Amino acid sequence: MREIPELPTLRASRRLAIKLFGLALCQAVLLVATGCSIKQKVRVQVPPSIQQAKTASYDELLGILKSYDKISDLRSSGLRLTLIYGKRESGELEKYRSAPGYILLRKPDSTHMVLQNPVSKTTVLDLLSVDEDFSAWIPSRNKFYIGKNSAKELVFDDTTIPIRGTHIFEAIFPHDLSLGARGIRTSLNEELNASAKYYVLSVYRDDGAPRIHTIRRIWIERSELTIARQQFFHENGQIDQIASDIEYSDMEQANGFFLPLKIHIDRPLDGYALTLEFKSNSWRVNEGLPDNAFILKPPEGAQIVHPK
Repeated sequence: MREIPELPTLRASRRLAIKLFGLALCQAVLLVATGCSIKQKVRVQVPPSIQQAKTASYDELLGILKSYDKISDLRSSGLRLTLIYGKRESGELEKYRSAPGYILLRKPDSTHMVLQNPVSKTTVLDLLSVDEDFSAWIPSRNKFYIGKNSAKELVFDDTTIPIRGTHIFEAIFPHDLSLGARGIRTSLNEELNASAKYYVLSVYRDDGAPRIHTIRRIWIERSELTIARQQFFHENGQIDQIASDIEYSDMEQANGFFLPLKIHIDRPLDGYALTLEFKSNSWRVNEGLPDNAFILKPPEGAQIVHPK
C-alpha cells in the first residue's frame, strides 16, 4: 500500500506538542525533587467572637428573649439620632443632621423622645407615643401635631413625620415569641459570617394553608448570647415583606441586662431609617418613671395640626 506523505504543518504541530509535554514532565519532576507543591497553607485570623462562640439550647435562647420581660422602664440621657428619609426606589434620599437628646420608655407601649439643637441644646422635636396616640411638638414652627401610630403615613399640611414611637419601642424592647398563640410555629438554625456565629430563631404563622407566613426572625450572637438583629415581616398577598430590619451593636450591661449602644432601624415600607446611638453608661433600668413623664400637651398659643 502506498504511504501517504504527512503534511509539513502537521509534522511541526506534532513536534511542538512533544516538546511541550516534555517540558511539563520536567517541571513536575523538578517540583517533586525539590519538595515544592502547587498548594500552600495560608494562615487566617479567626475573630474572637467566633473562637468564643457558646452553645445554647432552644429553651435557653427563648429565655434570653423572656429576660426583657423583667424590664418595666428604660431611659437614656445620652441619645444621638440620625434620620434618613425617602424610599430607595425613588433614587433620592434625605439625610438629616444627627441630633442629641434623650429618650424614656415604659411598658406596655409608651415612648417619649426629645431631640435638641446640638449647639444651643434647645428642643427641636418633642415626640410622644402612647398606645395608638401620636403627638409631636416642633417649637420652631410653633405647631403641635396629633395623629395615630397605625396611620400608614402621617402627612400634614407642611410636613410628613415618618418616625413612630412604636417602631422605636419594639426595637429597644424585644418581645417574647408568643408561642402559646394558635398557629405559631418556630424554627432554629445556625448562621456564620466573617465576624461571628449566630443562632437564628424564625417565627411563622401556620393557618392551615399550603404556605406558612414569616412573622419574625431573631439573630442571637453566640459569643455573648445577645440579640444582634431582628426582622419583622408584613404579610402582603403571597409575599412576606420586611417591615422592620433592626441591627444591634456595642452591647453593654446595665443593671444586669445587656443593652445596645447602637441600634439601626430600617423601615423600607415606611421610607425611613433611624440610627440611635447611646453614650456608654447612659442606660437607666427600672427606675419607676412617673406618669407625667409620658404626657405631652400643646403649649399655649401653639397651632394644633391634624393629618390631611
